[in-house]
Amino acid sequence: MSQPFRLKSVLKIRRRERDQAGKDVSDANTAIAVLDSKLSEIELEERSMESLRRQFSSGAVMLSQILDAERYQLVLAAQREHILRDRSLLHQELQRRQAKLVVKQQAVKVLEKLEQTHHERVAEAQLRREQVVLDEWSQVQTSIAIQGET
Repeated sequence: MSQPFRLKSVLKIRRRERDQAGKDVSDANTAIAVLDSKLSEIELEERSMESLRRQFSSGAVMLSQILDAERYQLVLAAQREHILRDRSLLHQELQRRQAKLVVKQQAVKVLEKLEQTHHERVAEAQLRREQVVLDEWSQVQTSIAIQGET
Protein backbone atom coordinates (compact mmCIF):
# COMPACT_ATOMS: atom_id res chain seq x y z
CA MET A 1 0.00 0.00 0.00
CA SER A 2 1.51 3.27 -1.15
CA GLN A 3 1.51 6.27 1.14
CA PRO A 4 0.42 9.49 -0.59
CA PHE A 5 2.69 12.51 -0.53
CA ARG A 6 1.16 14.73 2.14
CA LEU A 7 2.32 17.99 0.59
CA LYS A 8 0.90 17.25 -2.86
CA SER A 9 -1.71 20.02 -2.63
CA VAL A 10 0.96 22.50 -1.50
CA LEU A 11 3.11 21.43 -4.44
CA LYS A 12 0.20 22.05 -6.84
CA ILE A 13 -0.31 25.52 -5.36
CA ARG A 14 3.40 26.34 -5.62
CA ARG A 15 3.46 25.15 -9.23
CA ARG A 16 0.49 27.40 -10.04
CA GLU A 17 2.23 30.32 -8.34
CA ARG A 18 5.42 29.58 -10.29
CA ASP A 19 3.47 29.41 -13.55
CA GLN A 20 1.75 32.70 -12.76
CA ALA A 21 5.10 34.31 -11.97
CA GLY A 22 6.39 33.06 -15.32
CA LYS A 23 3.37 34.59 -17.04
CA ASP A 24 4.02 37.87 -15.23
CA VAL A 25 7.60 37.89 -16.52
CA SER A 26 6.32 37.16 -20.02
CA ASP A 27 3.80 40.00 -19.75
CA ALA A 28 6.53 42.43 -18.68
CA ASN A 29 8.71 41.32 -21.61
CA THR A 30 5.77 41.86 -23.98
CA ALA A 31 5.16 45.34 -22.59
CA ILE A 32 8.83 46.22 -23.05
CA ALA A 33 8.69 44.93 -26.64
CA VAL A 34 5.65 47.12 -27.32
CA LEU A 35 7.47 50.17 -25.95
CA ASP A 36 10.57 49.31 -27.99
CA SER A 37 8.38 49.13 -31.11
CA LYS A 38 6.83 52.51 -30.34
CA LEU A 39 10.26 53.96 -29.69
CA SER A 40 11.47 52.70 -33.07
CA GLU A 41 8.46 54.28 -34.75
CA ILE A 42 9.14 57.61 -33.06
CA GLU A 43 12.82 57.52 -34.00
CA LEU A 44 11.88 56.78 -37.61
CA GLU A 45 9.41 59.66 -37.58
CA GLU A 46 12.06 61.97 -36.06
CA ARG A 47 14.51 61.11 -38.84
CA SER A 48 11.79 61.75 -41.38
CA MET A 49 10.98 65.11 -39.82
CA GLU A 50 14.67 66.07 -39.73
CA SER A 51 14.95 65.27 -43.41
CA LEU A 52 11.83 67.31 -44.12
CA ARG A 53 13.20 70.21 -42.04
CA ARG A 54 16.43 70.20 -44.08
CA GLN A 55 14.38 70.34 -47.27
CA PHE A 56 12.43 73.28 -45.90
CA SER A 57 15.59 75.18 -45.00
CA SER A 58 17.06 74.87 -48.47
CA GLY A 59 14.07 76.11 -50.44
CA ALA A 60 11.45 78.79 -50.34
CA VAL A 61 8.91 77.48 -47.89
CA MET A 62 6.31 79.05 -45.76
CA LEU A 63 7.35 79.82 -42.22
CA SER A 64 4.26 78.05 -40.87
CA GLN A 65 5.43 74.72 -42.36
CA ILE A 66 8.80 75.05 -40.64
CA LEU A 67 7.16 75.93 -37.32
CA ASP A 68 4.72 73.02 -37.63
CA ALA A 69 7.58 70.61 -38.32
CA GLU A 70 9.56 71.89 -35.32
CA ARG A 71 6.53 71.65 -33.04
CA TYR A 72 5.93 68.10 -34.20
CA GLN A 73 9.58 67.26 -33.52
CA LEU A 74 9.14 68.60 -29.97
CA VAL A 75 6.07 66.38 -29.52
CA LEU A 76 8.04 63.38 -30.79
CA ALA A 77 10.92 64.16 -28.45
CA ALA A 78 8.52 64.38 -25.50
CA GLN A 79 6.93 61.07 -26.47
CA ARG A 80 10.36 59.46 -26.79
CA GLU A 81 11.36 60.67 -23.32
CA HIS A 82 8.07 59.43 -21.85
CA ILE A 83 8.56 56.01 -23.44
CA LEU A 84 12.14 55.82 -22.20
CA ARG A 85 10.98 56.57 -18.64
CA ASP A 86 8.22 53.96 -18.90
CA ARG A 87 10.69 51.47 -20.35
CA SER A 88 13.06 52.04 -17.45
CA LEU A 89 10.23 51.44 -14.98
CA LEU A 90 9.22 48.31 -16.85
CA HIS A 91 12.79 46.99 -16.71
CA GLN A 92 12.75 47.48 -12.94
CA GLU A 93 9.42 45.68 -12.74
CA LEU A 94 10.78 42.90 -14.97
CA GLN A 95 13.72 42.41 -12.61
CA ARG A 96 11.36 42.27 -9.65
CA ARG A 97 9.19 39.72 -11.41
CA GLN A 98 12.19 37.64 -12.43
CA ALA A 99 13.40 37.57 -8.83
CA LYS A 100 9.92 36.49 -7.73
CA LEU A 101 9.95 33.75 -10.38
CA VAL A 102 13.30 32.46 -9.11
CA VAL A 103 11.91 32.26 -5.56
CA LYS A 104 8.81 30.41 -6.80
CA GLN A 105 10.95 28.00 -8.84
CA GLN A 106 13.11 27.26 -5.81
CA ALA A 107 10.03 26.56 -3.68
CA VAL A 108 8.74 24.12 -6.29
CA LYS A 109 12.13 22.40 -6.55
CA VAL A 110 12.28 21.92 -2.79
CA LEU A 111 8.81 20.36 -2.73
CA GLU A 112 9.57 18.20 -5.77
CA LYS A 113 12.72 16.94 -4.06
CA LEU A 114 10.69 16.15 -0.95
CA GLU A 115 8.16 14.31 -3.08
CA GLN A 116 10.90 12.34 -4.81
CA THR A 117 12.48 11.44 -1.46
CA HIS A 118 9.07 10.41 -0.13
CA HIS A 119 8.45 8.11 -3.10
CA GLU A 120 11.92 6.59 -2.77
CA ARG A 121 11.35 5.90 0.93
CA VAL A 122 7.94 4.38 0.26
CA ALA A 123 9.46 2.16 -2.45
CA GLU A 124 12.30 1.12 -0.11
CA ALA A 125 9.83 0.29 2.66
CA GLN A 126 7.76 -1.77 0.20
CA LEU A 127 10.89 -3.65 -0.89
CA ARG A 128 11.82 -4.34 2.75
CA ARG A 129 8.34 -5.69 3.44
CA GLU A 130 8.54 -7.90 0.37
CA GLN A 131 11.98 -9.12 1.42
CA VAL A 132 10.67 -10.00 4.89
CA VAL A 133 7.84 -12.01 3.31
CA LEU A 134 10.28 -13.77 0.99
CA ASP A 135 12.64 -14.54 3.87
CA GLU A 136 9.78 -15.96 5.92
CA TRP A 137 8.60 -18.03 2.99
CA SER A 138 12.15 -19.29 2.42
CA GLN A 139 12.45 -20.31 6.08
CA VAL A 140 9.13 -22.14 5.89
CA GLN A 141 10.29 -23.96 2.74
CA THR A 142 13.60 -24.84 4.39
CA SER A 143 11.80 -26.13 7.48
CA ILE A 144 9.48 -28.22 5.33
CA ALA A 145 12.45 -29.61 3.42
CA ILE A 146 14.27 -30.49 6.64
CA GLN A 147 11.18 -32.16 8.13
CA GLY A 148 10.69 -34.09 4.90
CA GLU A 149 14.23 -35.47 5.14
CA THR A 150 13.75 -36.79 8.64
